[in-house]
Amino acid sequence: MVFYIVLVILLLLMIGVCSFLIYERQITIKEINEGEVDSELIYEDHKEIEKEKKSKKFKYVKRTLNILLDGLIVLLAFMFIIGIVDKAVNVSPLPIKSVVVATGSMSTKNEDNEYLFENNLDNQIQVNDLIFLEKVDSLDEIKLYDIICYLNEEDLQIVHRIVEVNDNYVITRGDANNVNDSIEITLDRIVGKYNGGRIPGVGTITFFLSSNYGITTIATILVISLCYTFTKDSITKVENKRLKTLKEIIKEENTYKVVSSSGTLEVKNGHYTYIENDEDNEIPSSLYINESETKLPKENKVK
Repeated sequence: MVFYIVLVILLLLMIGVCSFLIYERQITIKEINEGEVDSELIYEDHKEIEKEKKSKKFKYVKRTLNILLDGLIVLLAFMFIIGIVDKAVNVSPLPIKSVVVATGSMSTKNEDNEYLFENNLDNQIQVNDLIFLEKVDSLDEIKLYDIICYLNEEDLQIVHRIVEVNDNYVITRGDANNVNDSIEITLDRIVGKYNGGRIPGVGTITFFLSSNYGITTIATILVISLCYTFTKDSITKVENKRLKTLKEIIKEENTYKVVSSSGTLEVKNGHYTYIENDEDNEIPSSLYINESETKLPKENKVK
């Protein structure tokens, strides 16, 4: 019940945000096309050019940060896909499967388990570790003291160590426990054998991303991100078209003034001063060069 309430909230959030973005897109494009923000456009374009000039010396730092960010996104996507596959398939048809360790039953050595000390079995696994398993096609592929993941009577995944091998089944025990598991584990219950591959501590993220809450959250963020990207790109396209028109009219002038609804821009010998309008008045966009006024044209609508 709680999940469905959260789902409805996320859906309403997604619809609300996307509707707002689409509405803002239409309003912004209309203002750009009608020249209401001409002075602001030219000023912001100038600031962006100056910013790029100053940040050239940091381009390698920015490039490194972008690479790290891309790597983080790829890692999150990898864990999301792993979680989805593992959630959908208990006994994986793939040669390698991953599983999140949910309890501390394999985190320490219990003193009663002498075989752990006698055989130097030091491959304990901590809570929230993400471990990787190899597919097991026959009981002959596993041996005493291997760590396996199996499904118990409630179809929950358990990661424990084999302490007894029989012809048709095995018995396991957690390293931190002092008693064997009560179930006789047959081949059809074995999810896989631990191959030593482990990513410490990321299990919480993987578990969340693969849960119903995680899936709906990621899906909501993805849709909103796509909507935002579409809105931003379409506005940028219209802005660039308008700026191109304005630059063709202004040409190489170093001293001029642009007045529009958004504010007044004065350029004197390449020095930019922008004053934003306090009142929301519709003012025809005009260019002043040597006291000569030119009405700036409106653009055709861009869908």
